[in-house]
Amino acid sequence: MIRHAAALSLLAAAALAAPARAQSPDVEPAMQAAADWRAGNAPAIMAELDALLRIPNDAAVPEDIRANAQHLTGLFEARGFETEILEAGDAPVSVLATRQTPGAERTLMLYAHFDGQSVDRARWVSDPYDPVLMTARRDEGGEPAALETAEDFPDEWRLYARSASDDKAPIVAILAAIDALDAAGIAPSANLKIFLEGEEEKGSPNLDRLLAAHAGKLAADVWIFADGPVDPSGDPRIIFGVRGVIGAELTVYGPPGPLHSGHYGNVAPNPAARLTHLVASMRDDKGHILIEDFPFGETPGEAAREAARTAHDDERMARDGGLAEFESAESYGESLMRPALNVLGLRAGPLSGAAPNAIPSEATAFLGVRLVSGQEIPAVQAAIARHVEGQGYELVTEEPDRAMRAANADLAKLEWEESGYAAARTPLDLAVSERLIDVVQAATGGRAHVVPTLGGSLPISIITEAMDAPAIIIPMVNPDNNQHAPNENLRLGHLWDGIDLYAAIIAEGGEF
Repeated sequence: MIRHAAALSLLAAAALAAPARAQSPDVEPAMQAAADWRAGNAPAIMAELDALLRIPNDAAVPEDIRANAQHLTGLFEARGFETEILEAGDAPVSVLATRQTPGAERTLMLYAHFDGQSVDRARWVSDPYDPVLMTARRDEGGEPAALETAEDFPDEWRLYARSASDDKAPIVAILAAIDALDAAGIAPSANLKIFLEGEEEKGSPNLDRLLAAHAGKLAADVWIFADGPVDPSGDPRIIFGVRGVIGAELTVYGPPGPLHSGHYGNVAPNPAARLTHLVASMRDDKGHILIEDFPFGETPGEAAREAARTAHDDERMARDGGLAEFESAESYGESLMRPALNVLGLRAGPLSGAAPNAIPSEATAFLGVRLVSGQEIPAVQAAIARHVEGQGYELVTEEPDRAMRAANADLAKLEWEESGYAAARTPLDLAVSERLIDVVQAATGGRAHVVPTLGGSLPISIITEAMDAPAIIIPMVNPDNNQHAPNENLRLGHLWDGIDLYAAIIAEGGEF
């Protein structure tokens, strides 16, 4: 039975508190400054976001990315930042903006990306690069509103455009938070660096090169990611880790061509049946990996396990997924803290129409492995390869020909995808972790969910390993934003809350 995480996330955060911490954050001045600034400048904030969204930002079009980078440097230079367009060979450009705070001992690096997924304009209700303001979600009766003449922007209004949520709104929220603090004369608690990536939606294939080329400029005490949505419940959250990911195709071979199942049933080895047995030998029916000598990674501490048990609403996650029960007996959060070996697809015989009455010549399983902290990708790949060989198979690197199949009935091929990256998780008991938990909880009235590990994967490990700095994700946009999909949108209430939250982070987050 699915267990509901009844304990409030605030209690989880309290359980994580160390006996001695820095002085409790006083976020009220910063948040009041943000609220005052929003009240007097909402049309200007929306106009700045509108202008940014009108610049196409297809991650596959380098000219789009450079145009966005040039626009963004102007926005930060207007706030007194030193800016630079970062390059590394032929990789898409990124942006670094830096502003020193007199007397500051720490440096906060705020991360967002400005590239976007490609669009299929035919699937959008409106032009993805011509922002449309609505009084509510389109599918909930929202009506168009004129952004140019509006003076009030209620929380439930929506702005539709590519990257409205992922990730241009967080960039504008950070800019507005800085404006609010400057107007109120509130100094940041640390030196500020803003790293705006230009190829996140392509999987950050050149990020390691970029970091290596500009390592000195990108040094910081902590990287704070403004990417991603808040909790599915709508509550804020602060996230300390993500799972890594690697994918593979595992193929088992049989006869050189399909064979009549009557003449050759019980005679010819059936690769489809053999593949199912091979895959079943890797994991049990509760999702636990059975591979001998599999490197399971770090064992999370009690603080992280307790936070994981209380960070999510299990009943909601099951309901949203249409599940009768979870695969394992663990809570949702606990399940995310161990590796997952997922079977993502199976292929044998024809891909369409009725299956012929024949034994197929080969069968393929598409595997996805979600990784946790402490797992090294080569070690995981080697363990799975050893397991396949331990089940009696000879691994080949190319599709076997007729002679090879006639000589050996136990042939398999294991091909790993080139993309993929390791997991990353920042300990919850670091001074910076504790400080940011305190700041976020104070800024959100104790409603924030403290999440040790996110189920999805992000290339954060590339940054934490290259820069030797912790990374923490503090998202702000609505969970129903349709990111990557047609009709991406931003709920304006989340933009306003994001401005307040990041004003508090900038003003108080560096005191650790």
